Amino acid sequence: MAPHSGALQRSTMSASVPAAFCCCAVAALLLAGARPAAADGFSPPVLNDSYVSSVSFNSKGMGTLYDAARSFMRGIQKKDALPPGLLVVRDGKIAEAPDADFGMVARHYGGVIAVVVLGVLVALATPVIALCWCCCSCCCGGGGRSRGRQHEDHEDGYRDLEPSHKGSRRRRPRRERTPIIRPIILAALAGIALSGAIIALVANTYLNVGIQDFPDRLRGGISDIDLFVQNAVEEVNTTMYANYLELSGTLTETVQGGRNKADQLVTTVTESLPLEWFHGVVRGFEDINTDLETAKNTGDFIVFTSGTIVKGVQDVALSLKAKCPGTCPQPINDFIATIDKVQPFPVHDVSDCINAVKSFVDPSFEQQFENGVKQLNETKQQVNTQLDMVQSTITNTIKDTGDEIKRRSEDLQLNIKNASQVFSDADTSIQDANDKYLGTYNGYRYAAFIVFALILVVGAGAVAAGLLLSCCSKNSSFWTLKPGLWIISLTITILMLLTTAFFLVGLISDRVCEALQHPDDNQIINLVDQMIDQTDSDSTLPVHNASYYILACKDDQPLYQVLDLGARPELNIDQVLAYEKQFDEVFEGYLADMNKSVKDMLQIDVVPADILTQLQNLQTSAMATLDFDLFRKTIADGLGALAQVTPQSWSDQLKALGAQLSSINVDDEVSKLAALQTDVDKLAESATKLSELVNKLEEASKLGRTSFSDAIGYLLEEVKDGQITLQQTAPQLTEVADSTARAARQQIGGFLNHVVNRVKTEALRCGPLALVYDSTVSGVCDHMLQPWNGFWAGAGLSLIVLIPTSFLAATLT
Repeated sequence: MAPHSGALQRSTMSASVPAAFCCCAVAALLLAGARPAAADGFSPPVLNDSYVSSVSFNSKGMGTLYDAARSFMRGIQKKDALPPGLLVVRDGKIAEAPDADFGMVARHYGGVIAVVVLGVLVALATPVIALCWCCCSCCCGGGGRSRGRQHEDHEDGYRDLEPSHKGSRRRRPRRERTPIIRPIILAALAGIALSGAIIALVANTYLNVGIQDFPDRLRGGISDIDLFVQNAVEEVNTTMYANYLELSGTLTETVQGGRNKADQLVTTVTESLPLEWFHGVVRGFEDINTDLETAKNTGDFIVFTSGTIVKGVQDVALSLKAKCPGTCPQPINDFIATIDKVQPFPVHDVSDCINAVKSFVDPSFEQQFENGVKQLNETKQQVNTQLDMVQSTITNTIKDTGDEIKRRSEDLQLNIKNASQVFSDADTSIQDANDKYLGTYNGYRYAAFIVFALILVVGAGAVAAGLLLSCCSKNSSFWTLKPGLWIISLTITILMLLTTAFFLVGLISDRVCEALQHPDDNQIINLVDQMIDQTDSDSTLPVHNASYYILACKDDQPLYQVLDLGARPELNIDQVLAYEKQFDEVFEGYLADMNKSVKDMLQIDVVPADILTQLQNLQTSAMATLDFDLFRKTIADGLGALAQVTPQSWSDQLKALGAQLSSINVDDEVSKLAALQTDVDKLAESATKLSELVNKLEEASKLGRTSFSDAIGYLLEEVKDGQITLQQTAPQLTEVADSTARAARQQIGGFLNHVVNRVKTEALRCGPLALVYDSTVSGVCDHMLQPWNGFWAGAGLSLIVLIPTSFLAATLT
């Protein structure tokens, strides 16, 4: 129960208003102290609008009577229900004003008092007048004739006696005329009285139907309140929780999408670098360097061997010349001329090529490149770490925010249930009281009202019948009128007093119903409002007037606005907008980290400038300008010349000459020439290998391109393109981060504004509660009070017409 329940009970106990109106005051106070309760892309709540409460009213042909009764009551009253200054509110209770002027009260209710006094006077005076009338009539002989000598008077004074025996009859003159017009007029008036009595019977039936239907109306109201609570809970759950789950899913997708884009950008930068190509070039440099070293060693061997052969041949030639005293024989001279043509084997020097390539096969070269790639990978990992962190942080923030919104949702639901329980409890109390009344008293009331109306029906019917019969015979009319006159004379006091009492009850109830149906600027409602204002409250919520709550719900305003829930911090829906700041802090940190990563990435030189310079120099180095065709041609020419060097053949030839020239010993020279054949063979083999090595070196130097220079140029171009891609792509990370943060902020802001706008302007509209209130008021004021007023109006009409008609009818007997 809300903190205000005690004060509320004191207030309601002091107010003399019906339960249906009290429930509104209870609602106003209890709601003040109660514990807190898509064009936008979010799923709308699925609500059940099958409310059964209704304010429809079918007067069933009695509308004119009801309006006449109300017009009569309003006609004898002033506009205000209470005299000015009669009642005041003190200490939260409605009490009589200390300076109340009862003369003013009498003047204010002059019309009502006059009607009541007139009714009482009629009730008291009519029996006395009837008694006097009866006594006078009897004393004067006007009460009737002797039953033993019934006759009819004629104009000539003669009488026709009734037959004294069978067949014996006097001759009678012409019969005297009886009055017709006056009995017919009085009979018509008696008919009006009879109609009023019948109307009272019908009104009693309608009143009984209204009373019997009232419990069903209350049960329907309670059912509607429960349905309203269910719809309210569904609206709150959908708006503040289910829609938030939709947001969290969309938000996660947005952040994950941003993460994927950022990761893709970093991957694009990494993939744009010629990593594999560079590593292939480094391996190629190693192969080239190995081939160059081998070529140099082979060339050195060829040069050395070639020199040995040339020197050996030259030594043989010199030795032969030395052995000839004077002039050598011509065969020896010819032989010397033949072997003296031997030249050194020509070989290209690849030392410059080796020097050009040597620095690129140093491990430090690859290490420098790998350092740049490592920095890029570290930055990529840093970006991924930041993305993981922001995604985790946002996920946690989503969870924390969702828990907080769920808590607020539960508080709001509790507040709604407490507020609705006020109406439900009020309807239940009214239903319990009504059930008790129906079970105990309504049967008696219904029977009593029937007896009341039947007395009028019998009395008015007897008078009407007697008057109609009096047109034919005074004697027969007397015996018909007599029961009606006796009934009226004996019951008129009770009937008139009861009718007056019924009138007073209807008049007071009509004033209360006026306040309930039109609470704006009403005296009674204003008193209740003052009582509410003076009731102590420990609530932080503003307490409005009862009329405010009634009219606000009739306008179908949101319950959040009606109850001023925003005045309580834990229920202030605007505070959910502060959750956006939590996400802003996350995104601000995310953007700051991403900007730092981008700056770090822009500072990365994948290939240091000194290495780029070396590569550019390598593109124009001896290695790049090495003429492999010339290299091969030189070797081929050398091999061609080497084919003419045949030390073994020369040895055999010299040996033959020595045999012919016994004067010259050439054995040593023959042996030396024979020994050179081995060197020639080795030289030829090495030259052949060098030629093959040149072919291999040429293919290796292309590095997968058309030439060594083209390969180095391609590498430089790829490195340049990779650096450009890095410079162009890195800033896009900031754009992706910013767009992700902006999209997420927009989604979060859209959801929070959706919650605020829906709770403030769309959700929890209390029109169904007003419908329950109006249905309850209609059940009392339309279905019960109007038939009640119809009953006393019909009975009053019957009595007012019947009393004078009865006295006038008695003069005709």
